[in-house]
Amino acid sequence: MLGKTRILTAFLTGSAAVAMAQSNPPVRPLEPGRPARLTAAATGATRYQWYRNGAAIPGAIGNVLQTGDPGAYTVIAYTGPDVCASDLSDPVILTGPPDDGPQKIDLAVAKTANAQQLPGGQNISYLLTVTNNGPAAATGIVVNDAMPASLAFDRLQPPGKGTASYGGNHTVTWKIPLLQARESATLTILAKAAKTGTIENTATVAAAQPDSIPANNRATHVLQVMPLFIPNAFTANADGRNDRFRIIGLERYPENELAIFNRWGTVVFQQKNYQQRWDAQGQEAGTYVYVLRIRDAAGEWQLLKGHVIVLR
Repeated sequence: MLGKTRILTAFLTGSAAVAMAQSNPPVRPLEPGRPARLTAAATGATRYQWYRNGAAIPGAIGNVLQTGDPGAYTVIAYTGPDVCASDLSDPVILTGPPDDGPQKIDLAVAKTANAQQLPGGQNISYLLTVTNNGPAAATGIVVNDAMPASLAFDRLQPPGKGTASYGGNHTVTWKIPLLQARESATLTILAKAAKTGTIENTATVAAAQPDSIPANNRATHVLQVMPLFIPNAFTANADGRNDRFRIIGLERYPENELAIFNRWGTVVFQQKNYQQRWDAQGQEAGTYVYVLRIRDAAGEWQLLKGHVIVLR
């Protein structure tokens, strides 16, 4: 007959197991996410049966039991066709909360843009980034970005993962089936600033699993749209209508400097305190690059760059 089986305990910490010295009876506190590893020490045993609080654990017939549930654990060892059994082992007591719920995730959403300030009517590119900080995989992820009326939606670029669409309620909905721990995905939203002033735009993220840090499930970008409108084309044909490159609202920014470049990068016009008089005289029809520097109300210099088409 087998003698009494002993239980050796260890606690898993990453890939290593930390052995615990026995007390009488041994009591071990459980840590969330770090299950205990119980090993039955018996010579010549071919099968085991583990018990928790006196009740047999279904399927627990190996010499090793890994568990995250508190309770008093005992084991019996058997040899041969179960004709010889050991005495019931002394208990090992595990204390702490049960680890029977789903592992939590930590989804974080970030929202950035290609500008903090821009003139009215200009394009803005938003970048949404969703990251699963783990420890579990996240499924059924939904990102919602409600766009205010001061933004005119343009289009979506294909997301790195999942599918995205723009609905009639001015909301971008991005669905991601799965993000593994430490995995990220991105989505670019293109829009146009329809009004001047401050535009706040907020994105939120949620998933099927509980989130351990809900504070980073939303992100807001603040855009300042200046009362400045820069045309993207004008007709330099001397008909008295729209013959010059006129920047509406520039009088609000008396400290400014404008430079115009042709397609070869040569400066064809440059002026401090621009007087709204460039008519592309002597230049071919085509696309030109403008670079406008202005000092804003806060005394900071802003650099605005874009294209203007000269038509004849």
